[in-house]
Amino acid sequence: MVKNRYMKKGFTFIELLVMISIVLLVTGGSIAYYSTFNQHVKLKAEAKKFSDLISLAYKKAESSELIPTSGTPNTYCNDFKGYQVDLNEDKYSLEYLCGNAVTTLYSYQLPDSIRYIGSDYSFVFPPTARNIDITQDTVTLKNSLINQCIDITITSNGITQVVEQLSPC
Repeated sequence: MVKNRYMKKGFTFIELLVMISIVLLVTGGSIAYYSTFNQHVKLKAEAKKFSDLISLAYKKAESSELIPTSGTPNTYCNDFKGYQVDLNEDKYSLEYLCGNAVTTLYSYQLPDSIRYIGSDYSFVFPPTARNIDITQDTVTLKNSLINQCIDITITSNGITQVVEQLSPC
């Protein structure tokens, strides 16, 4: 058998186009999945951060941790009312309650795509309280980019739990 001396080894143009198309399809699907996965992680991280702040407020109130009054380092509140966590649509904060004065200790802005579902609410943790009067025991955060929600449950003894499973909103 005689080989054609003009015949070259390699891929045809059609074979190259097919391979490039397959690679682009796989890459496009991976990028879309990564974006959705990234939004899931952001939602879970924000829920965990909120849950940790609730636990911190409970522990500080339970131990009656006092903060020096402003301007006088060795003077403390005489009318300590506890701690509270304020929750709004796009932010939440930990506040120290002394008499009628409210001092914000930590304030967090929710990311643009994540919102609290519900009306504004304050979780109040009185000093040395073992059980808290909580009328709202579930907080729901929603990620509008993926239309998924996550629930955070809060018990009357200050225990919080983030429900790991995301649910459609």
